[in-house]
Amino acid sequence: MSDRIAISEKTPEKSSIFPDGLLTRIAHVLQRYTIFVLFFLLLVTATLVSDVFMSTRNIANVVRVASILGLVTLGEAFVLIGGRFDLSVGMTLGAAGTAYLSLEPYGLAVATLGALLVGMVLGAINGALVGILKANAFIVTLGMYSVIFGGILLYTRAVFLTGENPAFTFFGRAEVLGIPMPVILFLVAAVVLEIVLRKTPFGRGVYAMGINEEAARASGVPTTTYRFVSFVICGFMAAAAGIVLTARLNASEAVAGV
Repeated sequence: MSDRIAISEKTPEKSSIFPDGLLTRIAHVLQRYTIFVLFFLLLVTATLVSDVFMSTRNIANVVRVASILGLVTLGEAFVLIGGRFDLSVGMTLGAAGTAYLSLEPYGLAVATLGALLVGMVLGAINGALVGILKANAFIVTLGMYSVIFGGILLYTRAVFLTGENPAFTFFGRAEVLGIPMPVILFLVAAVVLEIVLRKTPFGRGVYAMGINEEAARASGVPTTTYRFVSFVICGFMAAAAGIVLTARLNASEAVAGV
């Protein structure tokens, strides 16, 4: 019996060559920063495979495209933080681009304002249905996606719209001190919207809605109004992205936002 007790009280020897807890810490880091590790590995692999991947020209193109997607993401963030989502942002982008080139004869300012107005109106429709009528966001925005897509196809007859005025490429191709205009627009929008989210009653109300809408309403947050405004902002930013994308390509098509 004493031999058994002695054996059970022995501390098992560590067979691992790693220090105690090192594997646990490595696993924790990998779990927490998986996306960054994969991104780094992707960069290394692409650099080894392609000679032009890390070239200045390619990086500039990637940054331009990322900035356009970033504009859409900034607007979508308001809806997502508030506890809903908008599946129609892609088609809102396409509709704004179509409006941008369709209004080309009236000048750059009118075309820009008109395209932004299109995005805000589409966002307002979503906001009214989801925020005021309490309709399901998935059904509403997916249906809006299909309606806008069909409307663009009907209007353009499924053909490309191309720009003829070089000034209309300003938002997509111009540079300021070597910085592409899409990047500048994204950075400005990011700073402004961050301030709105963090420093204004509206932004704090959006966060409150996302955490608990009923509690936010009970505490005095006008959830219906804030929900509506969130969708309008989302539509506005999607339209801004549509303008930049159209200006970069100097063309627009129905599937631009797919």
